[in-house]
Amino acid sequence: YITGENPAAGLAYLERAIAETPHYVPATAYARYATLAIALGRDPVPSLQTARQHHPANAELEALQDVAILCRDEKPPSDEWIRRIRSHDTQTLQVIAAALNNGGIYQTHIGNLSQAARLFAVSLQLLPDYPSALSNLGNTLAFLGQTEQSLAVFEKLFGLDDARTQAMSISGLTEVVATHPDAAYPRAYLARAYLAQGDPERASDILAIALQQHPDEPALQRVRDYLLSPAVAPNDSLARAIRTRLLAGDEQ
Repeated sequence: YITGENPAAGLAYLERAIAETPHYVPATAYARYATLAIALGRDPVPSLQTARQHHPANAELEALQDVAILCRDEKPPSDEWIRRIRSHDTQTLQVIAAALNNGGIYQTHIGNLSQAARLFAVSLQLLPDYPSALSNLGNTLAFLGQTEQSLAVFEKLFGLDDARTQAMSISGLTEVVATHPDAAYPRAYLARAYLAQGDPERASDILAIALQQHPDEPALQRVRDYLLSPAVAPNDSLARAIRTRLLAGDEQ
């Protein structure tokens, strides 16, 4: 259950192991404990201090201790810290970025959205194409009312050529549309995300609603023109269906 559906039980198991036989606990288990603790809002710093006594050459544990302090103290990291962490190997970078992302998720759960956004942003400084952190940052910025910044994050997410990231961007952008139902740009971006996923019909449905609200918005017109172009619809029936959806909005 350390990596399963009951992380709290996994955390308790690791805590017992650290308390009873700290010198036998491998560095990987200490790292797993730290990432779980950060995700659950617990402070792993004392255990990481113990870990570093038994594994003094492990750079990952030192970096995780820094992450725990960042989550706790709500202070941004220094540029020097970012440079130092970026110099680590890819696996260590992934662990640190995931821990920061976990910390951000916990902060959203307790309603501290500004701190959550900071942690997601730091995670992305280490791994700029980290899908989960991109999705989480996009959602958090939307709930903070920073719509334009949120859309820029989601544009990067659905620009990653991967079905999972496109699905994540659609889920996040749907939340942004729900948060800002009268804004033009969220629907334009959501339509583009469905296009990236290969669903022009759904993109047309979303865009038709947006065009009813904002018929003169250039961003929406650009997406509409692309949807109506021969490049999108591979056959006549799909082209007619898209045109019907979009032009029906114009006639209302």
